[in-house]
Amino acid sequence: MTHARTLPIRLAPHPGEALDSWWEAIAHRLGTTTGDVLASIGLLPRSPSKPVSSGVLGRLVTLLGTDQAAAIAWSAGATETEVHAMTLARYDGRAHVVDPQRRRVAARHVWGRPRGSHYCPACLAENSGRWLLRWRLGWSFACLDHHILLVDTCPRCSRMPRHFPATTRHPITPGRCHSPSEKDTPPARCGQPFEEVPALTLAAQGSVIAAQKLIEEAISRGRADFGVYQDHPQPSLALFGDLRALACILLRRSLTPTGWRASSPRRSWRCTSSPYRTSGGPSTRRGDPSGTPGPAAGRDRRPRRQRGPAHPRAGRCPPGRSRPSPPDQRRRRHHPAQGRAPVGPHQPGIRRDPPRDAGSPAQTQ
Repeated sequence: MTHARTLPIRLAPHPGEALDSWWEAIAHRLGTTTGDVLASIGLLPRSPSKPVSSGVLGRLVTLLGTDQAAAIAWSAGATETEVHAMTLARYDGRAHVVDPQRRRVAARHVWGRPRGSHYCPACLAENSGRWLLRWRLGWSFACLDHHILLVDTCPRCSRMPRHFPATTRHPITPGRCHSPSEKDTPPARCGQPFEEVPALTLAAQGSVIAAQKLIEEAISRGRADFGVYQDHPQPSLALFGDLRALACILLRRSLTPTGWRASSPRRSWRCTSSPYRTSGGPSTRRGDPSGTPGPAAGRDRRPRRQRGPAHPRAGRCPPGRSRPSPPDQRRRRHHPAQGRAPVGPHQPGIRRDPPRDAGSPAQTQ
């Protein structure tokens, strides 16, 4: 960490704002780049020509050290408590688990994508493009203020926002997509205004809003004491583990007759591939007379010796080739000192030795 100095213009963080959104708003207010702001705070070295690794910025948003939080608070005019509250460590032990050594969220507690952020277009339009921290949680799917379903992709570049950290070498505009765009020539940043993205409106008294309220309440309190947990309250991490298991069961059952989900075949492969049997539906193996043409229903992950015959000729040798000999006979054939197995006309799997001359040493012995 380099030497820090106070910023000439200070900007108060928005309630519930993420740390990277805050320093982007400060950079936009100062008319400079985020790299200059982070270098002034002391979080990055003063080398604007050298690109910054995305892992460095991701670790800063996940967990801050004591010295880093103190430098940010001294330079930007915020308290250390406010600075720590803008990182994902705020939800450590309640919505996920943060690895303090690697400074990243443990993958086993993540539901959905480990990187990126959802967003509410109405919220971004009201707060001048300030991103909330709770949008990064996999369990955040609805906005309780505007009663709309959170959006997870950019309609122009089809990428999830915040999946790639914003550039630190060029000025950026809050509230616009910073993902690399392949539609522009030459390639540039997408620049899609997020406040113009349409979103699905939800019923204020509907089940989706009610479920989001229960989840946010469990995260804020750190425990679940409603429904089946009323008599025996459980930690919020146990609640999310149960929800994750229940969601996987529902995803397996919400399949088309061919065993694939029509919406996302790539995700359905991960959810429908059972470790010991294929998913429901007719068999579609090649050569199966009872199957119907189409994509495979799922891969059979059982050991080969436990699988049933998938073809009428399963277990037979191809035409023109003989069945391999048993292990004991194969061992004796390759090791003549242990004795040679008798060869008869009814053992086609044993290869006969070539005839020897009468005067050879082997014949005389």
